[in-house]
Amino acid sequence: MKCPYCNARTKVTNSRSHNNDYSVWRRRQCKSCNAIWSTDEQITLDTSHKVVRSDNHLEPFSRDVLFISIFESLAHRNDRLTASTALINTVIDQVLSLKSAEVPISKLVVLVGETLNRFDKVAASVYKAKYSLNN
Repeated sequence: MKCPYCNARTKVTNSRSHNNDYSVWRRRQCKSCNAIWSTDEQITLDTSHKVVRSDNHLEPFSRDVLFISIFESLAHRNDRLTASTALINTVIDQVLSLKSAEVPISKLVVLVGETLNRFDKVAASVYKAKYSLNN
């Protein structure tokens, strides 16, 4: 990584994995200007994971598409932005725990539906009505 201040090379001086997700916190230091800062590194899902559509077509995993589907399902809630953000992180943790780079759309729909059902049964019903694979 390059220094955000002088564009020189940097070194990692400390690194810690987060306990409950797939990200890493790192303390970095510039080899030239000695500036110190922290980074939070996460898997880039759109390049590491693919969604397998029902016709076996592969497409990049999109956090944004997932977010919108959850956000729309929570339209009746005043806290839908905050809730959607937390719920998408829960679903992504579940996707990553599958230990597979390819996620069938049917499995993704089930994961989102189950997560919503535990949080808000109305939202789960809205999601199921809109994103059911039988439509």
